[in-house]
Amino acid sequence: MILPVEKIIMKLLPIIFYLLPLMASSQLTIDQPLMDHMVLQRGHVIRLSGKAIPKTRVQIRIGEKELFEVTTGSDATWTCMVPAHKNNPIPFSLQIEMAGQRITFKDLVFGDVWLCAGQSNMEFPFRNEAHFKEQFPIKPNPMIRVYSPTYVGKQVAGKKFSDSMMARLNTKDFFKGNWQPLDNATAPDFSAIGFYFSNIVQQKSGIPVGMINIAVGGSPIEAWMSSSTFLHHPRFSNKAASNWLDNPALPVWVRQRARENIGDQSLNLS
Repeated sequence: MILPVEKIIMKLLPIIFYLLPLMASSQLTIDQPLMDHMVLQRGHVIRLSGKAIPKTRVQIRIGEKELFEVTTGSDATWTCMVPAHKNNPIPFSLQIEMAGQRITFKDLVFGDVWLCAGQSNMEFPFRNEAHFKEQFPIKPNPMIRVYSPTYVGKQVAGKKFSDSMMARLNTKDFFKGNWQPLDNATAPDFSAIGFYFSNIVQQKSGIPVGMINIAVGGSPIEAWMSSSTFLHHPRFSNKAASNWLDNPALPVWVRQRARENIGDQSLNLS
């Protein structure tokens, strides 16, 4: 018997809805923000975790010689503690595999990772530095990799954020970018301080250097501290005691800028 398409779809819908959660839980995922070309911190155990099919073996390969195996729990989560590694300038791939599914990160190295944080003096781009032209062309150095993501609201002042920007106001999506080698293409827009610092450190140490630039021009010191830090300090607890849009303990200009960008909404970004 041949059934109309509509009837076939109606008969299949209950089965599809039943399988959707199973299909979602069968996808291999990783929690950590790993990327191609990044530098992994030497000398520290690296915790990898994610989700996969429950009670299934997950293999983690580092390069061609190291293999780690873990089994997912009944809740579909898996965790692997990768032992600390010495610095290694030889690029390798990291593969996570399960039942025909694979996630691969290429051109990774073990070295030292440094964080550039603060205000505009740290964010200040290398292209605007007085000796910028003297440094070009930059000799490519694969032992220096940089991560300089854009952030929500960069160079947006005096007006409301768009809906897409508002959707990114959370700890996962606030920064967007990719790890890249430090070269003629990436250096001009990278932090000037970070550029000189990474070259000096890499030349003296001889090991891979990773630079993460998350400086935000005009950001107050409060923005770089957790609310729990304030709550446990008798002198500054009032900074986290109420809605930060109306909190008189915070700078006036910070509250004014916030209202220009997000209106009267209260956001919890801790």
